[in-house]
Amino acid sequence: MDVEAEIIDLKLRVKDLEAATHPGRTTFDDHGQRCAHANLLTEICMRMETMQAAITGATVDVAQARAELTDAQSGTDQKFAALGIEIANLRSQTTRHLTSVQSEIQRRLDFLRCEMIDLDLRLDRLLHKDGA
Repeated sequence: MDVEAEIIDLKLRVKDLEAATHPGRTTFDDHGQRCAHANLLTEICMRMETMQAAITGATVDVAQARAELTDAQSGTDQKFAALGIEIANLRSQTTRHLTSVQSEIQRRLDFLRCEMIDLDLRLDRLLHKDGA
């Protein structure tokens, strides 16, 4: 390549780079026509900006979903902890009630034994009176 062709090529590359860094600016070639590479680079830049905006939006959505999931998990953990406390209280209350009922049954059984012994003694006395 001769020097002139190299200079033209370098100018085109600089224009393409300018178009890539400034997508709103129009780049023209030496004949006053819009450079084909500039059109392509402008379109690529615009698509990249659109993709970056979509990625940013998706990142925000993912962060919000993670926060909601963390809140839901925290709420569930709290509910399970409260349920565990309720179950422990119910067990304790049931144990106390069972102990109370067992004591009452034992007391009544003792009372019935005493009554049976008393009735047995009365019956023996009555039979002994009638037989004597």
